[in-house]
Amino acid sequence: QVPVNDLIGDADPGVCVERTAAALARGQDTVKIKCTTERELDIARVGAIRHEFPDIRIRLDPNESWDVSWALEQIRAMEGFNIDYIEEPLPRGNDLAVYADLCRQTPVPIALDDSIRSMFHARRAIELNAARVLILKPPRVGGPDRTAEIIIEAEKRNVRCVVTASLETSIGLHVALHCAALLPGPIEPCGLGTARFYKSDVADPPPIVDGAMTVPAEPGRGVDLQSWWQSN
Repeated sequence: QVPVNDLIGDADPGVCVERTAAALARGQDTVKIKCTTERELDIARVGAIRHEFPDIRIRLDPNESWDVSWALEQIRAMEGFNIDYIEEPLPRGNDLAVYADLCRQTPVPIALDDSIRSMFHARRAIELNAARVLILKPPRVGGPDRTAEIIIEAEKRNVRCVVTASLETSIGLHVALHCAALLPGPIEPCGLGTARFYKSDVADPPPIVDGAMTVPAEPGRGVDLQSWWQSN
């Protein structure tokens, strides 16, 4: 079984609290908050969730939107909320050395997502101590085999890994689920709950039951495309 985090992008702090409560009711104990350049609003959103749910795991994903000139100040403002990690906060193009310097200045773990595009990038991030968490998207790093290699390399250096999906169909979600099952236990909550953003799909996504997805036991990916082929 692979635990799955919920994704919250709502702006209103009260709605964020409601979404978090719904995630907990589904058995999910981790939420990832999509952050913005609106610094005070983001602090209010995260603060509201932490106030209502002292024990839930909170992750932040600024989507490369925090300018280097104030990113550290914003990260320090979040330190009191017991943040699990902050994912790729700086704009694209910043060298990994900048992230290494950021990591030295805060106890909040920094995660790298889009910067990890291959084993080369993963090794460089690990060697520079530019991240304490690697976010792995299997299609981006070269598929399941390359994902497994990076997981093994990171484990040797005590760097955490989380497998996530982009906006992929159920085929991609099933592949990501199999890849996430390769993580050393206890498996980190992964970002696989994106099927709800599709109006229609080529097959049923892996269901989230009690906060987790279960790797299919049947051969192959475990996804049935027969009904989709017949309807098209």
